[in-house]
Amino acid sequence: MNIAKMRDAAKPRHKVWCLDSDLTAGADGSYTFKDGFKPGDGSEIIVMDKPGIKLYWSEDEDKAYDWVTPGA
Repeated sequence: MNIAKMRDAAKPRHKVWCLDSDLTAGADGSYTFKDGFKPGDGSEIIVMDKPGIKLYWSEDEDKAYDWVTPGA
């Protein structure tokens, strides 16, 4: 997993590049990091071995949700 801190953000945010194996999928279509990492509200997560999957982190729910895939 590679993590870049967004230094100009008002709140802590990151851009994360990870593999599907770094994530745990929830029954509701959400994802969490297996190691408990919480990247900050609105952080962008690119799943490199699943083309087209881009997630965003919701601080309110401590979960990531799909940004791109319709119906997710």
